[in-house]
Amino acid sequence: MRALGSAFNRFFERHLFGWLVTGAVIGWLGSSFLTEGRGLVPALFAYMTLVSSLKCSWRDVGRVVTHPGPLVLALLLLHLAVPALVKIVSLFVPPASVEIFAGFLLVGAVPIGVTSAIWTGLAGGDVPLALTAVTLDTMLSPLITPAVISGFLGQEVAIDLAGLQVALLQMLVIPAAAGLTVHDLSGGTVHPRVIPFLGPPSHLMLVAVMAINVATVRGALEAQSVALGWWVLGAFLLVVADYGLGFLVPRALGYPSATTIALVFSVGIRNLSAGLVIAMEHFPPATGIPVVLSMIFQQPLAALCLRHLVPSPDEPEPPPLPLPGKETRS
Repeated sequence: MRALGSAFNRFFERHLFGWLVTGAVIGWLGSSFLTEGRGLVPALFAYMTLVSSLKCSWRDVGRVVTHPGPLVLALLLLHLAVPALVKIVSLFVPPASVEIFAGFLLVGAVPIGVTSAIWTGLAGGDVPLALTAVTLDTMLSPLITPAVISGFLGQEVAIDLAGLQVALLQMLVIPAAAGLTVHDLSGGTVHPRVIPFLGPPSHLMLVAVMAINVATVRGALEAQSVALGWWVLGAFLLVVADYGLGFLVPRALGYPSATTIALVFSVGIRNLSAGLVIAMEHFPPATGIPVVLSMIFQQPLAALCLRHLVPSPDEPEPPPLPLPGKETRS
């Protein structure tokens, strides 16, 4: 049973994009009955967050916090530079509904996605940095996500910010803190022991969350089909900008290759599944459209970065700049 679970986990991670596409297709075709499962999504997401957090420790968090340069850079790019870019672009493009603008803004407000650590490992980057960035950004999300949305969106869309904070606590923060604590209490042995058994349900839950949320947003997608081509282009360019910032800025600052790799995927990969849950629960349905479209491009572009964008860990490092907080762990 353990070997079977481990094999399934490896298969799922290698074909993550295909699984997400499968979930989207199931959601589109089964929208008439899958929408009834919306109430299950926060609980499913809490389970996924708990399982993913079992591989990180409070000690890892402490080490990154004591050398916070790369982490602070990731957060600034994620939650300040990208939303500012969305705001600037919105001033020059044909006007869309405020709900659509809120959706693009939400893409820049949600925390880092867990799969960033998987891609960082595949590329030979700083996995502890990637995992800790995911964990800290997740735990700060009840503060950061509402602040980004209210700061860039103002009162244009009625949002229950208190309800949003409670949802983020339940879906992300509490499960993440529990996972870190269990990891440390077990001496770091719990994750390899339980992931063959807890991993497959977690992966299948991700597909289920995708299906349920696509089913929920289908009506809004069909109602807005005239402008959908422009929004597809906008989502693609936004995800490209995420990866581009995650690569170009650390390289310009002279960060080591392992750190740059971690930042490419930390800035490029958002927890868009959580973003879609937030959109469905706390915004008008059309807000979920940019989130769904961004999900289409996020994983394929991660694979493209793995092949062509991230620097090789073996290449000579660029000359370091005398900037504070740029140290990294090898």
